Amino acid sequence: RLQALVPEASNDAVTKAIALADSGWAALRRGDPSRIFSFSAPESVFAELRAAIPSPDGDAARILEVLETTASINRDFVTGRNYESNLKRSSNLKANFLRYYRAAQEQGEAMPRAVLKFGAFHAERGLNGVRQYDVGWLAAALAEMNGSRSFHVLVMGGPDTQRAQFDVMSLAYRPQPVEMIAEEWMQAPRAALLESGYTVYDLRPIRALIQDRKLRNVPAPLERAIFGFDVMVVLRGSRPALEEA
Repeated sequence: RLQALVPEASNDAVTKAIALADSGWAALRRGDPSRIFSFSAPESVFAELRAAIPSPDGDAARILEVLETTASINRDFVTGRNYESNLKRSSNLKANFLRYYRAAQEQGEAMPRAVLKFGAFHAERGLNGVRQYDVGWLAAALAEMNGSRSFHVLVMGGPDTQRAQFDVMSLAYRPQPVEMIAEEWMQAPRAALLESGYTVYDLRPIRALIQDRKLRNVPAPLERAIFGFDVMVVLRGSRPALEEA
């Protein structure tokens, strides 16, 4: 797509980047996932692309931004710079959300409403488990600024529950068991788990009990969930939605 958008004079740099990406897929087929382009592309590749396409606009600019940002986030991750990686990822999620939010405003929605689906760390309000103010925090702040509010739902695996785990070698999702309710910090909610069906916990009334010290010794992960989400849903017997082979 980028190759079709840029001037012909820029195609050599784009072709080189495509060849590097193709070599990563070839390495994956040989059992080496470390060379996948979005994880291994060096900064020099993007420097060449930027030099060859000095004034990208529209889709070309967006494609370059996505490729470069993704590689930068993943490069930090694979080199052990986890805080930096998570900071860039959260900033990227917030920028993407605001891009769509502002586009909706430009189309005539003064205060757009949105449904966001993310992993728990990204979705919670406040400082999350990887020490970031993520897109869930932004949604909460933006809603309050508009005189409204956000509603945060934490969904987790309970008894006999599976999730879809991405297998990088086959580039497919595989069912894997997950029972977060079995974690030590979930001991109190586990005691109130329904014997069948899903269990919904309204977390909001518990906040004042913790703040007023009427409820003590709440495990830190559970306390963060109580203040970061409005309700918690524990699944039972749930299976991932997988495409038929």
